Amino acid sequence: MRLGGYITIIRLEQVLDAIETADDAFTYFVDTLTGETVFLSDPMITGESYEELEELIESSDDRFLRFPR
Repeated sequence: MRLGGYITIIRLEQVLDAIETADDAFTYFVDTLTGETVFLSDPMITGESYEELEELIESSDDRFLRFPR
């Protein structure tokens, strides 16, 4: 994956796990700076909220890419 002049390598297993695990309760993203997979949960379903991560994802234009569900 090439974004902003640099290349991020993402393992296929990581992509498949995120897609298979995503559902109405969880949305997965790849952090293009670190290559890590992160997720946000729907607080209406799980009762959990990750406001700091949600704000970071929303404020970072191309850093986080959402995996399909």
